[in-house]
Amino acid sequence: MIGQRIGRFVIEAPLGEGGFATVWRARDTLLGRDVALKLMHEGLLDSSKARQRFLHEGRAAAALGHPGIAAIYDVGEDGGRLYIAMQRVEGETVSALVSPSPLAIEDAVRIAAAAADALGHAHERGVVHRDVTGRNVMVARDGRVVVLDFGLALVTGQTRLTSAAHVLGTMHYLAPEVMRGDEADARTDLFGLGVVLYHALTGTFPHALDEASAIVYATMNMAPVSPRTHRPEVSEALERVVLRAIALEPSARFQTAAELAAALRALEAGSTPTAAAK
Repeated sequence: MIGQRIGRFVIEAPLGEGGFATVWRARDTLLGRDVALKLMHEGLLDSSKARQRFLHEGRAAAALGHPGIAAIYDVGEDGGRLYIAMQRVEGETVSALVSPSPLAIEDAVRIAAAAADALGHAHERGVVHRDVTGRNVMVARDGRVVVLDFGLALVTGQTRLTSAAHVLGTMHYLAPEVMRGDEADARTDLFGLGVVLYHALTGTFPHALDEASAIVYATMNMAPVSPRTHRPEVSEALERVVLRAIALEPSARFQTAAELAAALRALEAGSTPTAAAK
């Protein structure tokens, strides 16, 4: 693929791959800048539903304009290949940052608050992300927090691309109502962000299980393990925020991203710096 031209973009290097698409660093020959070019897998090109979902991602994200959401530059098709050209963000995902050890508490809180701001912008415009995970929240080299990949996004007033009974997403971050097959809403995204924060603080998940069926049962029926069990220096106030974000019932969670962001920033304002976990 390296050196191949897709539309006005010339592919330079691989950036990542998932079950739905590959992502490449590419050069925009018209505007002279580097981009992240997402190409749908060739094996999915014959699926009208897959093609619709791919284009849906580009259109959903293109409707947004926020420094915490990766900008979409172009969506199109060239030689039968569907592509989305987006802002290339250099940095590390939260999942990658947590891999060696949990984050400093103040860093985890700051990242979650900034991600809540970005999600709030999307929610106010009728876009629910539906796949908020540690791999979709990135910290750029300049410290900016960016929410990536609106591939499962649901836009108010648009036709669903998956049935409610067809569960999509990343297992540890899925909200109980999604596992039940209910409709996702803004509070579903806040559940995912709550799990991102839990993982950033503790290095593990609310239900540290491996089997999908066990994760589903625990998420739908059991209270999560207290973050302070894993990391006692997490304050009781921060623990209450985390547990409210990942409450079993949506009505018991924060109802808006702005509400969650405000709670996190109140902790930032009233807390003392905390050393990173060893």
